[in-house]
Amino acid sequence: MLIGIKAGRIITPFDEIKDGLVVISNKKIIYVGDPSGFDSGVDKEIDATDKIVIPGFVDIHIHGANGADTMDGKPESI
Repeated sequence: MLIGIKAGRIITPFDEIKDGLVVISNKKIIYVGDPSGFDSGVDKEIDATDKIVIPGFVDIHIHGANGADTMDGKPESI
């Protein structure tokens, strides 16, 4: 299944793309660029035209979730 994310802005290490497309296949990014450069079509489209998309960037910095705070020093909070 090909998933296409239409983004208002895409930021890569090399470029900034306005009104771009990110295509994912089997949990891997296979295309980042202008939508006209990918002519295979997608099975599912996600509208992120009002968002900034940074393909491949995963932010794992957290301070807590679900009522827990990582600063309380309890292993179960992490």
